[in-house]
Amino acid sequence: MLGLETRRPRSASLRRPGALACVLGFALLASCAPASQLDTTPRPATAIVVHNYSGDYTTVYLGRRGSMWRLGEIEGRGDATFPVPRAAFADAEDVYLVARRLAGPTFRSESFPLPSGTTAVWTIEGQPSLSHVALR
Repeated sequence: MLGLETRRPRSASLRRPGALACVLGFALLASCAPASQLDTTPRPATAIVVHNYSGDYTTVYLGRRGSMWRLGEIEGRGDATFPVPRAAFADAEDVYLVARRLAGPTFRSESFPLPSGTTAVWTIEGQPSLSHVALR
């Protein structure tokens, strides 16, 4: 019986090509995804620099549309740099800073735009009405 071949059952022979077709189909779909969906360009960092010239221990918040995010705390007569959360403030048009002093009144800065890559410098004075924000 030299000319006789043994055959596998039909279901076993179709398993591998079916799995291979699924893998190839998935690979083709993944390669067709538009490159514009993948934003790989690095965005410049946005930061808030606070110069606390008052003698009060202060907690600093960043506000937008009535919501506030706590940036951190700063000692009296100290300086601090806080990174800005990109998800909440990417190219924000109207943000403000809030200072909650341990032994003084809570006050907020004037509203200002905060585009990506900008550093906002907030100078907190002993008298809140003299405090100001500058953008770099």
